[in-house]
Amino acid sequence: MIDPGRGISPGLTAVHGITRADLDGAPSFGAVLGRLLDLCTGSVVVAHNLPFVDGFLTAELARLGVRVPVQPGVCTLAAAPRTVRLPNYRLVTVARAFGVADQPAQPALAGARTIARLVTALFRTHGFTFAAQPSFPTLPRFAGAAQLRARSVDPAAEPGWMAGVVERVPAGPLGGDPAVAQAYLDLLAGAVEDHHVSPEEAWRWRLWRPRPGWPNRTSG
Repeated sequence: MIDPGRGISPGLTAVHGITRADLDGAPSFGAVLGRLLDLCTGSVVVAHNLPFVDGFLTAELARLGVRVPVQPGVCTLAAAPRTVRLPNYRLVTVARAFGVADQPAQPALAGARTIARLVTALFRTHGFTFAAQPSFPTLPRFAGAAQLRARSVDPAAEPGWMAGVVERVPAGPLGGDPAVAQAYLDLLAGAVEDHHVSPEEAWRWRLWRPRPGWPNRTSG
């Protein structure tokens, strides 16, 4: 868990489940930057929608006045459509299409483990390779003495039939930021899976304006 700053909203709690109380007392991004860069040293960074993730990291580094060389990376969201045609390319949808089982853990950790298995399948089973041999830059070193604050692990629930409904919803041509469409489908998936639309979820849906090819919104 990372505290973005005193009083700053955690954002789409309905999607990621993180509240402001969860962030209070967690270390700042700068306090854990050393550990993060140590993990990245000599490694290829992998993410589902890598440009979206990179935007967050770039913004945080800019606030600290830190410049980090570009790392070699793989975006599973960009790679998957080259291999398989799916209604949408949410991480869960893509993972299931490649036979990667759901990982029982809190969302961020489960997502990281799922992406690791997915990129392994793309390279080992489906013949993906790097367009160019990865070149690993020298990264700056920072002290990483902050005590990490792990997120609590929720009990794994057995996914039912309804949990897979959103995997069959076509996202269509996005036209805008793909991350917004993925967030919309994640919010829809949560509501469908637990058979309940909370007041906050209903409010979040009203923030989205449908575009051609998007799934229709619902108020109930």
